[in-house]
Amino acid sequence: TDLVVFGNGADRTDELAALATAGSQAESDVAGVASVRSAANSLVIGLTTVAIFAVAMDLHADGNLTLPVVAAVTAASFAMFGPLTALQEVIPAFDAAIAAAGRIFEITDRTPAVSDPSRPGHPGNEASLHFHGIGFAYPGGERALHDVSLTVSPGRRIAVVGPSGSGKSTLVALALRFWDPDRGQVGLAGTDIRLVAISEVRKHIAVVDQRTYLFNDTIAANLRIADPGASDDDLVRVCRVAEIHDFISGLRRGYQTRVGEIGGRLSGGQRQRLAIARALLADAPILILDEATSELDATIQSRILETLEGIVVTKTTLVIAHRLETIADADQIVFLDRGRIVEAGSHAELLRRGGAYARMLRRERDLI
Repeated sequence: TDLVVFGNGADRTDELAALATAGSQAESDVAGVASVRSAANSLVIGLTTVAIFAVAMDLHADGNLTLPVVAAVTAASFAMFGPLTALQEVIPAFDAAIAAAGRIFEITDRTPAVSDPSRPGHPGNEASLHFHGIGFAYPGGERALHDVSLTVSPGRRIAVVGPSGSGKSTLVALALRFWDPDRGQVGLAGTDIRLVAISEVRKHIAVVDQRTYLFNDTIAANLRIADPGASDDDLVRVCRVAEIHDFISGLRRGYQTRVGEIGGRLSGGQRQRLAIARALLADAPILILDEATSELDATIQSRILETLEGIVVTKTTLVIAHRLETIADADQIVFLDRGRIVEAGSHAELLRRGGAYARMLRRERDLI
């Protein structure tokens, strides 16, 4: 649809045709090599058989071999070449497997960006998240965060807002230890997360990401990624909170409905509601909502946020938001711009200051 709308269909068709031609030519080249190899193999086998038969007949003429022995030698040569012919037919598949394995090893042999400590520690029981003087730049990229310090205390809801590219999602990546900061440290319950096993860090944090990923499996299986031992009643409970249970119940196979690759059989809002349900099923003490309702209409969003209010009071919550009206009642709002904290305070305090947050809120309201 996008290609048609932007008038780029013809160019993309030509591009795909060129790729198809290149692929067809590559397959033709492979088939040609296989044909030459097969012909050469047949020629070698034929010449070798003739040579063996000629030598055997020469020995028979000299009286060194009897005719039955000549026949046996010739038959043995044919029997020997059968397995060799079969091996020759397997060689192309073996070559393809070696090439595929090489591409896999290119990925598996990469050095991970982070690794477990030699002697992993354990975070305390406090559900808190701390960013102390964080500085970070992606490999080969510009610096994404500059000296960011932020504390998400137990039971509090902290919202991080700012323009696109300001570093909001980078904070989430650091909290989950997808990367380590090159300056400062991220603390979980007072412990540097670099001293904690990666799996332990992620057990403490549940995330609803703006890029929802669902596997080509059933709805139930996708939900149970968060808790493999969850009962059917548990699935229904979290799906009711996420305002998705009624939709699932209306499907012919219900929770056993397959969602397609990347959840392609569902709408963006339905995928996002399943992601919310999955995060709630994990029941982690820290909840990160990264644009968790960006795909939802205002009515559904309002109902979900209202229901979540009663749940997040028992959790430590970090909210990444573009829609500022969704975080007005946060305990603290932090405004990031170009990787730096520009201002922080409650919704009312930031409005009184008339700074970056107030200006962004006015622009947002003007667009509504």
